[in-house]
This record gives sequence, structure tokens and C-alpha cells, in this order.
Amino acid sequence: MNQRYAEAPTVIEAVNKVLGRPLRVEPAAVEAKFTHDFLEQTLIEQLLVHKGKLGAFDYVQTVSQGRTLFLGEGNLSFSLALAKLRPTVAKDFTATTFEPARRLSPAALQNASQLARMGAKVLNGINATRLQTHFGATKFHSIIFNFPNVASRTPIYGRNPNHILARKFLRSAAGQLVRGGLVVMTVVDSSFYAGAFGLPAAARFAGFGEPEIHKFKPSRFPGYMHANTLGGQSALAKYRSFSTWVFRLP
Repeated sequence: MNQRYAEAPTVIEAVNKVLGRPLRVEPAAVEAKFTHDFLEQTLIEQLLVHKGKLGAFDYVQTVSQGRTLFLGEGNLSFSLALAKLRPTVAKDFTATTFEPARRLSPAALQNASQLARMGAKVLNGINATRLQTHFGATKFHSIIFNFPNVASRTPIYGRNPNHILARKFLRSAAGQLVRGGLVVMTVVDSSFYAGAFGLPAAARFAGFGEPEIHKFKPSRFPGYMHANTLGGQSALAKYRSFSTWVFRLP
């Protein structure tokens, strides 16, 4: 094993030799990607470690600054919870679901009715990666997307599909923000999920600066009950720790 390792010109080739894998055609490129992925994962872990310094994100203050777009709302309980915390700004809310209206749950229909009575706009069948198709030139101060998840681990272009979702969503959202606007995304707080989404890389891809990370406490939003878009157990029931990532254009 040591001899085979010593004969290999790069770390990647050494690993391939030891494991009996075929050598890559361009080992330098593979090693560069390996180094990049390692450094990115290290950055993610450091961001997660220090996120508590920023405290909880002030959603109520943020939605008071202008139009707010909510995406992937499922049962519409998060937008409704914020509307109840600051009723005067509900008229500036556009709350959306990925599901078409015919597939909404009874709870979602009830919440949609309450939002409409408070002055909010409720839309269904909205794809978070194609916002210009749905909203054209309309701009928002805040775009909020809680627990995005495609419910699949089948790789797309060699990457976790949630990473592809994050990249496409952030690039789409960047075009719908007013000057000084921001994107707010909440995910499960773990290095695994952070690595799967690859949010720092997705932010760079979409033209955002380094994201801020805050603690997310569901108990601050009475009535909020996360619903998984494709069914299954709610993230709030399955996990105990969550992070809110805030993206701003430079």
C-alpha cells in the first residue's frame, strides 16, 4: 500500500491506486475539485459554528419593509403566522404554493381564506426556480422560502438535487428583488444538509454575497406548522435545530 501511494503523483491518484480504482484522465482537475469541495465544506461548517452570534432573524421587521414573496408555503401557515404578528403589512404579502389549488389540504384552504381576508394575495402552482415566468417585472423586497426540498437524492449533473434547486432558485430570485432586497431561506441545521444544498456556492453562482446565518425558532411564529410538499414527516417534527440563511446582492 505504501509503495503504491509513493508512486502516485497526486493524492487523488494515490487514493485510486490503493482502492483499485481506474486512474482519471485529468488527475490535476480532479484534485482541484477535491480541494475545492473540501474547502467549501470547511467553510460551511465554520459558518454553522458561528451562526449563533447573529441571533434570531427579525422576520417581522423584514416583512415590514415592502413587498414580500413567500414560496413553497405548503399549508400557508408561515405567511399567515407573520400576517397575524403584523396585520398591517399583510396587504404586501404574496403567499404561494408549489401545489396547484386542487391539491391543497383543507388546512391550506382555510389559511388561504384567512390570508385573503387580511389583504394578502395567494397563488398556487408557483415554481420557485422560474419566478420571472410567474411575476414578470414585479419586484419584491423580501423573498422567503422555508425548507426547500425536492425529496430526492438521485444526482443531477453529479450533484445533490437540492443543490441544483438552491442554485436555480437563488438565480431566479435575484432577478425579482428591489435594490437592497434579500432572500431568506430556512433549512435543517446540520453539516449534512448544508453540504447537500451547498448554499455558499449557490449564492456565488447567483451573484449574492456571503450569506448570513441565524438561528430559527419555530415557536416564535404561533400557528406555524411546516408541511412537506411531497408528503412525509414535517421537518419541524423530525428535527430540532434549524438555520435561517440570508442572502443579499452586493
